[in-house]
Amino acid sequence: NFAALVVHYLKRLEVEKGDVVAVGLSGSFPAINIAVYAALETLGAEPLVVSSASASQFGANDPEMLWIDMERILAERKVFTTRSVAVSRGGIEDRGLGVTKEGRALLDAAIVRSGAKVIKAASYSESVEERMRAYTEAAGGRPVKAYINVGGGTTSVGTRIGKRLFKPGINRSLPPGTTEINSVMTRYVGDGVPVIHLIKIAELADRYGFPLEMTEMPPVGQGRIFSREAYNTWLALGFIAAVLGALIAFVRFDVGFRMLRVASRRDAPKPPEQMV
Repeated sequence: NFAALVVHYLKRLEVEKGDVVAVGLSGSFPAINIAVYAALETLGAEPLVVSSASASQFGANDPEMLWIDMERILAERKVFTTRSVAVSRGGIEDRGLGVTKEGRALLDAAIVRSGAKVIKAASYSESVEERMRAYTEAAGGRPVKAYINVGGGTTSVGTRIGKRLFKPGINRSLPPGTTEINSVMTRYVGDGVPVIHLIKIAELADRYGFPLEMTEMPPVGQGRIFSREAYNTWLALGFIAAVLGALIAFVRFDVGFRMLRVASRRDAPKPPEQMV
């Protein structure tokens, strides 16, 4: 159902078959990443993906089965054709800072397994530049129609301020206070490229009527993204206009006078009947 939500967002941005869509994925949300791939390949768009290998506590954090391993296996089994054009360690400054030396070695080994280009920047700003360069080179001069971000990767979203100010869903303009933030999202929005920001998953699930804590697989096609109850505003407006028209005719014209006069005649007392 989240794949349908991504399709909904892409349709609103008028993404069509063959359009280039840049994508930034976090290893913290493998299920959402898969939903994004399903949506993009269903529409026939061309995704240009840069992934982060690392993940948070509840993401793809098995050293032998990180997100980029899942992506590779899905491609090998012909579930999807999309593969990342570049991969970074992720984490602090996109360099895996805060991860142990052994942990960084495991991340590097996974990136090698993926076969993708390695983003190995020396600083935060350099990582942003490397990501933008990877998208530009992969696009080959074609315009990017939209950017999809999954998760809260710093180089993709920005600093803590950027993470707080960008709203989940479609962002077409820079929120106040983000103009000085250097990130992939601010770069694209500043260039007029709309961004689909997939974060705060619980909020999105509540907004579109998706179950958050599932005990069983929900049926495909459930949720407000597919259907919702709504009032027919045109019918209501037509009824109000008819009532107002009747009131105006009753007050301003002689319709009301004639109706009241007829009623008064009917109610007038009649002479008593003669008795024989």
